[in-house]
Amino acid sequence: MFWISIVFFMSGLSALVYQLLWMRHLGFIFGNTVYASAIVLTFFIVGLAIGSHVFGRFSEKMRNPVKGFAWLEIAVAAYALAMPWMFELIKVVYMLAYRHVSDNMVFLTSLRFVLAFLILMFPTICMGGTLPVLIRGMARDDEGFGRRLGWLYGVNTLGAVVGVFLSGFYLIPMIGLTNTNILAVSTDVVAGIGAFLLARRHLVPEAGREPLRAPFHWSTFSNPARVALGFTMICGFVSLALEVIWFRALILVFGSTTYSFTVMLGVFLLGIGLGSLLIAPLLDRVKSLLPLLAVTVAAIGAYTLWSMHRFDAGPEFLIDYLYQNGFSWPAMNRARFFIAVSHLAVPALLFGAAFTIATRLVRHETSSSSGTTGLVYALNTVGAVAGSFIAGFIMLPNIGMERSLLVLATVLLVSGGLALTIWSRVAVLRLAAFGLTVALVVYSAFFPPSWNKSMLAAGAYFGPFNFIRDGENVFREMVAGDRMIHYQESLSSTVSVHIGDNEEKYFCVDGKTEADQSARSMVLQRMIGHLPTLFHPNAKSGVNIGLGAGVSFGALGCHPLDHLEVVEINPAVQFATRTW
Repeated sequence: MFWISIVFFMSGLSALVYQLLWMRHLGFIFGNTVYASAIVLTFFIVGLAIGSHVFGRFSEKMRNPVKGFAWLEIAVAAYALAMPWMFELIKVVYMLAYRHVSDNMVFLTSLRFVLAFLILMFPTICMGGTLPVLIRGMARDDEGFGRRLGWLYGVNTLGAVVGVFLSGFYLIPMIGLTNTNILAVSTDVVAGIGAFLLARRHLVPEAGREPLRAPFHWSTFSNPARVALGFTMICGFVSLALEVIWFRALILVFGSTTYSFTVMLGVFLLGIGLGSLLIAPLLDRVKSLLPLLAVTVAAIGAYTLWSMHRFDAGPEFLIDYLYQNGFSWPAMNRARFFIAVSHLAVPALLFGAAFTIATRLVRHETSSSSGTTGLVYALNTVGAVAGSFIAGFIMLPNIGMERSLLVLATVLLVSGGLALTIWSRVAVLRLAAFGLTVALVVYSAFFPPSWNKSMLAAGAYFGPFNFIRDGENVFREMVAGDRMIHYQESLSSTVSVHIGDNEEKYFCVDGKTEADQSARSMVLQRMIGHLPTLFHPNAKSGVNIGLGAGVSFGALGCHPLDHLEVVEINPAVQFATRTW
């Protein structure tokens, strides 16, 4: 297990580096809009789900699953090595299509789906198959299954954490995309060769081929196993939904940068990996796992509700921490980490534990470790795809971040509380679970978290030193002196308009001031519109990219142009401009 753990750690590391690299490359081609990023992420996750389910079944035919795992790693590495040329090919295809049908968004979106599917399906299916195949080789017996599953899943996820932090903070900025890809491929090749050596030297036992079992059917499982499978999908759904929404919310506290995304993703994966590792030693000892699973799920909901009440204290903490550490860049990243940990680490840790508990529970009723792992992993991943889509495209634009988190937390709290009430064998525990669940739901309904949106939209991260006066943090006082007259959470950002204590308006996107009515700023905004037309000898048409507060567009419209357009990718900006 020691050497296999090292190999699987390297596999997780390279997989997350690949994911970040491929999303970056496809962003260059498709754009970095919410829709384009969602398409890429969706197919990445779908490929993992397909691979886990397919290889979960067919790994039973492998005589030496560890060797099969090695082949999967080598296949992914070879494919990743050829990825740069594939990106160039789909870039040419997409450019040709765009030149002829740029006004047909339905066709272009469909083309993105097809191209993303073609380029991502093979490697992601192979990646998804690695866990069930390795489980087939290292934990095929029911005895000790939970401990080994939790260990392998946790180690692989911790490898992913290292991959996220290495690529986000060091590799991509220091050696570039191409060299980072070569390094990830080399890591994958080493993992594959290492697995080959372990298998050939018989350091891991051969499993032997078995007849391929019929696919699992819902009716073959007991009620506790069905509940566990249901929780698997719910946890997958809510975990990605919470990730999407918390990411959007935390951007208001410490800014929308690559480093912010790296920190948040790394913390979330770190929690999942540690949760799986910590729960692993208990799984083969606890006889009644469903109550433990129910408590875990309910605890995620309860913690989310609690952390929501503390969320708008984040900007003040950020300013205090930066002031105490000299407003340095390392201090900013540490502050991001601490804030992300306070909201993401505990739910992620419990999600990692819940996945492992559910898989152990279902394994009790099946004769296939790899099949069980593939099934649970696939269901969890399908839920994750749905959660990412619904949170990003339905919940956020329609009910906002606060209510979305409240709904998701309530779903977990109620489902976990009801399951504990029904399936707990101890009467006192059943009564306590029911009473506590009802109390928390009622409290949340009558006393929901109420964020100070003015504090969140003030952009504390952008000029934190502006909120220090005579060595004191005056952030709250300065925000109280302004009036927020517009606030809207859109699909891609949060837009707000404020009136300062000098009665001048300022316009913000994700807390960053984009325009204000000071004399200096108004001159700057107008000159952006005037200068191009003044320098052009006979301009006939003009385009303003980025509406902003509309001042530059207004200046451009003062000139005798035959045709004038403005391009803005965020619909919420036009509503904010009307208040200007």
